Amino acid sequence: MKSFSKSTFAPASLICSLLLIVTACGNPPTSNEKPATGAEPAPETQPSAEWPAEIPAGVPPFTFGQLAETKNGDTNENLTWVIRYRGTSTDHVKAYEAVLQKNGFDPATIPFGDNGNMIVGLKGNLTVTINHKNGLTTIGVNQKK
Repeated sequence: MKSFSKSTFAPASLICSLLLIVTACGNPPTSNEKPATGAEPAPETQPSAEWPAEIPAGVPPFTFGQLAETKNGDTNENLTWVIRYRGTSTDHVKAYEAVLQKNGFDPATIPFGDNGNMIVGLKGNLTVTINHKNGLTTIGVNQKK
């Protein structure tokens, strides 16, 4: 895994990353929140049937935790999705990073001050960002049109 500064990312990646940070760091889940099971699933958890079907086929589903909420957006230049899961761990994030790499993404870690790291995976016109804190993992997907 490599690390590099935020200044090397394309503007679309930065926008997706900022959306991910804002979403993950303070907004409580909306009314479509689903209850967590209370037990943290093992990394072998099967794919969730609730992974949004409209996400591009090249992005592997996140297969851990309980779906808390999904959001999507459409601009003239990008399609975006933000998916939040509860009941996740750093091991789940590391496992998903490996799945991204196996699926052709080039993952990198961005230091994020005292709050830890964000993982960004790039592949063609797709950017996937992953942020984890306190059992909540937020996955951001950005597809350039």
